[in-house]
Amino acid sequence: MASGLSKDEQETLRLLVQHVSRAFYEPKYTVVMDQLVRHPVLKDDDLAGRMGLQLKELNKIMATLEGHKLVRMYVQVELYHRNTHPNLFKPPDYIAKNEP
Repeated sequence: MASGLSKDEQETLRLLVQHVSRAFYEPKYTVVMDQLVRHPVLKDDDLAGRMGLQLKELNKIMATLEGHKLVRMYVQVELYHRNTHPNLFKPPDYIAKNEP
């Protein structure tokens, strides 16, 4: 979670994310948020494998959550057998800063 926060603040934010996701989103979104709370940075194929989803379906879920500013997506380009490295998903720094 957000760096520079105390353990109590991090726990409060974790609970807030869990309550919001359960109150306003379908279970598939809640499972994604729970995974990202437990593992702050995940590759898209790892997250899809954990959830038993195809990448296309996971990307739709992540696009919705990114649009609602609940996650951030980072693309890390590395040469790996002539392919690029997959997307990385990460929850945003909830309190640390506001983005333009």
